[in-house]
Amino acid sequence: MKRREFLGLVGGAAASPLAAVAQPTTRRIGYVWVGDRETDTRGAGLRQGLADKGYVIGRDLVLEERYAQGNAERIPALIAELLELKVDVLATPGTPITLAARRATSTVPIVMLTGDPVGAGLVASLAHPGPTSLAFRCFRVTTARSGWNC
Repeated sequence: MKRREFLGLVGGAAASPLAAVAQPTTRRIGYVWVGDRETDTRGAGLRQGLADKGYVIGRDLVLEERYAQGNAERIPALIAELLELKVDVLATPGTPITLAARRATSTVPIVMLTGDPVGAGLVASLAHPGPTSLAFRCFRVTTARSGWNC
């Protein structure tokens, strides 16, 4: 997956719920990681990719980041905290966090950054994910080792 492809989808997912709203609002992306910010390469990539696409965090959007500091049991509470902040989209780095997000909401779109949504039972198939109120965004990875990946 190329960073620019991912960021276009995250930005689009964050903007889509607001398309019908007339007044300008700041889009809010929620992001949770099991570790800490200093070791989180996915979050750093997300921030850099948003910047590469021209988004300025704090001006164009708000990136609400939460870190579990190595305690996976904190993930559901951190997701609940983000949902209370009324984020427009949740960006989830990995299957366990995506599963926790799906249990927590049926209305906020989820962008799964990495993982296997079919193997985890999140979608029926990549071609036909089935009825869901969540937005799972998948990307075609063009490497010799992989086919579809999310």
